[in-house]
Amino acid sequence: MTQPKSVPEGWRTTRLGDIAKMVMGQSPPGSTVFDHDDESNRGHSLPFIQGTAEFGHHFPTPQKRCTQPLKTAKSGDCLISVRAPVGDTNLADQAIAIGRGLAAVRFDRADPSFGWYALNHAKVVLDRVAQGSTFEAIGRTELKTLPILLPPLGEQRAIAGVLDSVDEAIERAEEVVAATERLRDALLHELLTRGLPGQHSEWKEVPGLGTIPASWTVTRLGDIAEVVGGSTPSRTRTEYWGGDIPWVVPSELSQLASRYLSTSRESVTIEGLRVASLRVLPVGSVLLTTRATIGLVAINQVPVTTNQGFQCLIPNKDIYGLWLFYSISQKKQQLERRGAGSTFREVSRDGVRTLPIALPPLEEQRAIAEVLDSVDHSIERAREECDALRLAMKSISDALLTGRIRTNPQRERSYETAGTG
Repeated sequence: MTQPKSVPEGWRTTRLGDIAKMVMGQSPPGSTVFDHDDESNRGHSLPFIQGTAEFGHHFPTPQKRCTQPLKTAKSGDCLISVRAPVGDTNLADQAIAIGRGLAAVRFDRADPSFGWYALNHAKVVLDRVAQGSTFEAIGRTELKTLPILLPPLGEQRAIAGVLDSVDEAIERAEEVVAATERLRDALLHELLTRGLPGQHSEWKEVPGLGTIPASWTVTRLGDIAEVVGGSTPSRTRTEYWGGDIPWVVPSELSQLASRYLSTSRESVTIEGLRVASLRVLPVGSVLLTTRATIGLVAINQVPVTTNQGFQCLIPNKDIYGLWLFYSISQKKQQLERRGAGSTFREVSRDGVRTLPIALPPLEEQRAIAEVLDSVDHSIERAREECDALRLAMKSISDALLTGRIRTNPQRERSYETAGTG
C-alpha cells in the first residue's frame, strides 16, 4: 500500500485494521434467500445484499432477505464493495446480511463518522490495488493495510461535522431535484392530455390517446413533421470524416444534461453526406432514437446529421418544435411497442409516421411548451447546484482529510474513541 506523502503536525499514519474491525461478506445458501416482500419468513430473517446494485446515496435498499446469514453488518457499519466496482460505499442503517461482494468496516478506535469519510477518501488507493489483481477485487489483507491519516479525536469530530454539513446540503439539493422532476412528470402528462388549466370544458375519448380536449384534433406524426432517418458513411474512407457537420449517435442523447444538443463526438464531410444520402437536420428538429434504445429525444441547436439509430422529426411551419419535443418524450412506451427485430428492436420510419398524436392549436402548443420549459430550467439549475456541491465536497474533503486545512485549534491529543463496539 502507498503511504501518505506527509503527516500533518499532531496526526499519525495508521492502518485501517488498527482502528476498525472487518467483517468480510459470505454468500449464504441460495435456498435461504427470498424476496424482501415475502412475508413467510420475515420474522426469522435479515435483509440481505450481495453487492452495490442496491446501494443508495447513503443507505442500501435491500431487495432480498436471508434466513441463515453467514456474515452480518451491524447498524452504523460502513459497507464497502470488495469486488468491481471496488471501493463504493454505503452505510448500514440496520443489521444486514452481506454477501461476498461486500465487507463491513466497524470503526471502534476512531470516530465512526470520521471513519466513513476517511474510507471514502481512500477509494483511489483501493482502485489501484484492485486493478492490479486478476479479478479487480480486494480481500481482508488489502482492507486491513489501507493507510489512513488519523488526527486526534477532537479534530476527527470537527472534520466529520464540516463534511456532514456539506453532505446534508447535497441531500437537500438532491431532494429538490427529485421533487421538481416528479412535478415535471405530472405536468407533462396533464398538459399534453388535458391542456392548459381552465381552458377546456368539453372532452372526447380517443382510442389509444384517452380523454383529450374536444377542440384538439387527432392526427399522425407524419402529417405534422417530416420523418428523416440517418446512416453511416464508410469508415474506411477518411475523406468522409472530420468535416464541419456534426454526426450524432444515440449514446450521445443518453449523456445529455439538458434537452438540447449542440455538439457531437464525430463529424462528416460534404462528400460523406452525399455518398451516405444523409440529410442535414435544421436547427429545432427533434432527434428521436428508434433502434435498440428507443425513445430518447433531444432538440438540435446546430445543424446536424445522424446515424441509422434515429428517425428525426422536422416540424411543419404550423407546429411549435418545443411542443413536439415534449409530446414525443411522452410516447416512449408506444414507440417501444412498435419496435420489431430479433437482433435488436427497431421502430421503422412508418412506425414513427403513423404514431397518433393529439394536436392543440399553435398558440396552446407554445403555451404548454413554455410551462414545461420553465420547469426543465428549474431542474437544470438544481442539478447544477448538486454538481457544484459535489465538487465542493470533493475539494473540502481532500483538504480536511489530508490536513491541508485544519479545523480545530484546540486539538485533543487522544486519538481513540470507544466506537461502536
